Amino acid sequence: MATNFSIDKLTGSENYPIWYDAIYDHFKAKKLTKYVTSNYLATLKISESSTANERKFYDDCIAEDAQVCSDITANVVDRIKFFIKDSPNAYAKMQKLKTLYYIDNSALCGMWIKQLYTIRANSFHETMEVINEICELFRLLKTSSMDLPKMEKISIMYDALPKELQDKVTFSSSMELHSNGFQGSKYSFS
Repeated sequence: MATNFSIDKLTGSENYPIWYDAIYDHFKAKKLTKYVTSNYLATLKISESSTANERKFYDDCIAEDAQVCSDITANVVDRIKFFIKDSPNAYAKMQKLKTLYYIDNSALCGMWIKQLYTIRANSFHETMEVINEICELFRLLKTSSMDLPKMEKISIMYDALPKELQDKVTFSSSMELHSNGFQGSKYSFS
């Protein structure tokens, strides 16, 4: 059961939340989340009196867990592989990664806010990429119950623009900021 999917490898606490979401979505699509969210294999009972179907089901679960382990290991950097290599199953691997790299929301929010105030587009060509990154940070803050005021968001977006665009943008206080950027009838580009 070879799987081909590509995500940025886990490098540490700085990308753990995004990495976890990406790999969890992969397992969700494959209907394998039970192996990372609980110690599913420990709930399975096999004995000498087990039927052939029960044994086959157990063997299939062992194989699925091994695939999940393989996917996790393939999507972390080498120094992290050493840390999880002796884990007996996918759940144990994920628990080790969580204890090492999980950051609580308050630390993440501080990191995201700091990033918002430092991100800048250096040229016109970088503008959309930077704006999309800012919108993603706004979304992450909102889901963490740290939604910034609308005018603060507008100020951050404006400050991130390259100077050549800042001179061409005018704003009004009736602007609205949506997840896909600015919307409203009271802004213009000169």
